Amino acid sequence: MESFKKHLKDYFFAPKIVSVEDFVQEISGVRNIDNVELLFEFFEVYSSLTVSDKRQDFEQFANWAKTLLQDFNEIDRYLINPDYVFSYLKDIEVLKRWDLSPNNTTEIIDKQLEFWDCLPNYYSKFYNHLLEKKIGYQGLIYREAVKNIE
Repeated sequence: MESFKKHLKDYFFAPKIVSVEDFVQEISGVRNIDNVELLFEFFEVYSSLTVSDKRQDFEQFANWAKTLLQDFNEIDRYLINPDYVFSYLKDIEVLKRWDLSPNNTTEIIDKQLEFWDCLPNYYSKFYNHLLEKKIGYQGLIYREAVKNIE
């Protein structure tokens, strides 16, 4: 610091220093929230989209939703088109059951395929729900920052 004082006659201000994460968040206009809050926000969306007789309670939902939220984060963080990912994953699940005739499917298999059909809707509604509140997870913040890069 003394070295600077010797070379400068007037006062000066140091540049504003921010972390990369804070910078990306500033560009996106979206605030990062923790995983617990994220889980409750997703449950709100899930509950609004799922008919009551097929809706799971929060404890059951939380078991699989944590993994799905991580997947949403990775999809957005790497700026992958979610429609391609969900379509690809559903096709894999269908191929796994290719050798089963429609008469041989079980209720569990049918529910699982139905779930894969719902994923794109869960993702898009959840994404828009978070954007309306200006909150999100890291991947969403990255995706929005890229949109606002100008």
